[in-house]
Amino acid sequence: MATLTFENEFTRQNPGRVQLIRFMREAIGKKEVEWGDLTTLNLSKVCEYITGRCASNSACTYFAIIKAFLAKFKDEDLIPCKHPERILKAKKVPSQNVFLTEEEIDRIERYVPESTCERDVKAAFLIGCYLGARRSDVLQITRKNITENRIVYVSQKTKTEVSVPIHRNLMKYLLYKPEKERAVGVYTYVIQKICRECGIDEKVRIFYHGKMQERKKYEFVGSHTARRSFCTNLARRGVDIYTIAALAGHGTNVEMTQKYIVSDVENLSEKTMAFFG
Repeated sequence: MATLTFENEFTRQNPGRVQLIRFMREAIGKKEVEWGDLTTLNLSKVCEYITGRCASNSACTYFAIIKAFLAKFKDEDLIPCKHPERILKAKKVPSQNVFLTEEEIDRIERYVPESTCERDVKAAFLIGCYLGARRSDVLQITRKNITENRIVYVSQKTKTEVSVPIHRNLMKYLLYKPEKERAVGVYTYVIQKICRECGIDEKVRIFYHGKMQERKKYEFVGSHTARRSFCTNLARRGVDIYTIAALAGHGTNVEMTQKYIVSDVENLSEKTMAFFG
């Protein structure tokens, strides 16, 4: 099969990341990015453009996506730059995040979508909250993944088999598949709008995108918030981190799981508070 143009191939393999095509076009000043445009100089421009407009951790994620894509064509003699991994770099910085409590998730559960897009985003987000799956896995999971009273699937990212008990609210969202994968920007805009409509708007102050920021809570919500909420709410119920790691598809990598559990120092247990007298 003949290789598609760069933009068509990239979009086919990364349908939720079309904004990266726009970033690349703007960085190198072209209406369409072609394979031959992927020179060392142009990728340096892309790196500078993205790091100048995005948070460091977001830039790291974007570069990882681009590098993983380019690596697949390393031997095809399509890319002038032979070592994109040496150019597309950004430094990760510590960052805090929010999670949604079980009560806040119930508010979203009761929300009535105003459009097909809202219906799809609400469903995908709640599946993440109830199942702990990555967004890429959520889009692939159907009723065919049901084995007795569990959902069993293989994570696309880690190739790890995951088995999770079926949440009482999960099944109705597996009745249909979203019409299409929504771009990350669209998904974020819609889920934030839903959270705002649900009154998830108390002021939150966290270290985010390299600096302390105070915003309404819904403004910090994104696609990863669902998975983060799954892990954090299990931890708040006293589930041990090894079990959470297995349910989240991290296997035995509890260090990765720890990143998904949001510290909740304002709501410590009675047992913990007893330490302080």
